[in-house]
Amino acid sequence: MISVDTLKAYEILLAANLPEEQAKAILEVVKAAQASGADNLVTRTEFREEMAGLRAEIYRIKFDLLKWLIPLIIGQGAVVVGLLKVLE
Repeated sequence: MISVDTLKAYEILLAANLPEEQAKAILEVVKAAQASGADNLVTRTEFREEMAGLRAEIYRIKFDLLKWLIPLIIGQGAVVVGLLKVLE
């Protein structure tokens, strides 16, 4: 997890002529953001597992589409051939 050295940041803010109260307030916001952000982080393993699940779902959907499209295309070809024979 990425962390900020708050003491060093505080010293930098004071060196930039920022009032002490404002420097403390800024660092409190940074600390709060770090604390809330840690809950939303995922590990590489969790990310890979989620991606594997999504890939499996994509492959399943592709299979379902092909399962319906191939017979429809063959049927459409048969209809066209039949119409051509009728029109002769």
